[in-house]
Amino acid sequence: MRVGQGGSGPGPHTPDGSAVELYEVTPVHGEDELINGAIDPGSTVLELGCGTGRITRALAALGHHVVAVDESPDMIARVREPSSGPPPTQPPTGPTAQSPTAESPATSTPAQSPATSPQAQSPGTSTPAESPAPLPPVQSPATSTPAETPATSTPAKSPATSTPAETPAASLPAETPATSTPAETPAASLPAEPPGGAAGIETVCSTIGELRLERRFDLVLMMSYLINVADDAERLRLLQTCAYHVRPGGSVILQQQTPGMLRGPVVMTSDRGTMVISDLEEFPDGRQSATLTHTVGGKSWSQHILTQNLTEDQLARQLAEAGLHRTAYLTPDQTWVVATPTT
Repeated sequence: MRVGQGGSGPGPHTPDGSAVELYEVTPVHGEDELINGAIDPGSTVLELGCGTGRITRALAALGHHVVAVDESPDMIARVREPSSGPPPTQPPTGPTAQSPTAESPATSTPAQSPATSPQAQSPGTSTPAESPAPLPPVQSPATSTPAETPATSTPAKSPATSTPAETPAASLPAETPATSTPAETPAASLPAEPPGGAAGIETVCSTIGELRLERRFDLVLMMSYLINVADDAERLRLLQTCAYHVRPGGSVILQQQTPGMLRGPVVMTSDRGTMVISDLEEFPDGRQSATLTHTVGGKSWSQHILTQNLTEDQLARQLAEAGLHRTAYLTPDQTWVVATPTT
């Protein structure tokens, strides 16, 4: 487990305490349609922090070619159907327990009815959503530190059982250490053109901050509130990876936690189970820590998280430092950010 974070419950867990089995049973809640409405048909997509492939498979089913990246071998092993292709590639870029993954589990969903694929809304005119339900933050990046010292910790991803549009679960799985699968081909050697195959999916086991593929993509997608990692240097590394892999004229879509999303104590229920937010602590610099407990199908998982709320100016400055520029929001509550390369 990463310092200052952790989780408990059945099955394997990632370094930030995210439960692999919980993500595996989490359905899609319209995020795929929201993203699909913002990109061209048949786009190439780099999904950073894919988790068990909840959104990966949905985007591939819509006709996009997705390269799914996660540092957790346990997560990445579940992205494909058993017969959908070869094992994941692992790049020679260092230990897999150093960067966040991204998939947002549970019933977290975009704050605005994604099924209607809303048009992008310019930052200047977007209106804040009406008090979005408490939303758990997401997976925590490499340089996290003990929860008592929020300065260097990073948010953990955790699947929420909340309903769409109200509680965009900020959970995201971190990468699981232990039994990583051996790589067959280095990540940098991935084909320049998407290979064939019905699934339209490739997988890469790597940390996000260290990832450097010899390819550029129409869309780089980083969900699960990974952008809210409570470490400025780690956040910059994540954004630099986004900027490195987006093609000229392409776009980056980020899912962020906004102030007011994470509230507690609170109990949220759905037809699938419950999520309890407890032990919430607020820090003067906009950081928050909490314990998230999910119960689904008679099984329970708990995870401690630390996250950083960002102002528009803070996010804009870090985007600029990475070579990106915010151009729009996909939803009125500003949880879905669109950015493009500055050059």
